[in-house]
Amino acid sequence: MKITITGTVSHIGEFKQAGASEVREVVLHKMYHDPDTGALKGEDYYPVQIWKDRYIDFEKAYHTSAKLEIKGFVNGRKIEKDGKASHYLNLTGREFRPL
Repeated sequence: MKITITGTVSHIGEFKQAGASEVREVVLHKMYHDPDTGALKGEDYYPVQIWKDRYIDFEKAYHTSAKLEIKGFVNGRKIEKDGKASHYLNLTGREFRPL
């Protein structure tokens, strides 16, 4: 499933080994304000995985506190351990655009 997320980069993690490649987590922060009063209603944090082959494009233009749009996809996985299943959802960034 394709996604588009907009926000401010609040954190850029270190590279982590993922199979034969590496992945880095970038967290986007988005605040929601009341349109009438301007008061802060809530905020969300979106951890987005960026694989090493795409991170080269990301690091040329973006940094912590940059406002941007990330396009990518959502994928889910199931991991079974000790007879119990856990389900995980990942957001993966493929394209980046400044706001």
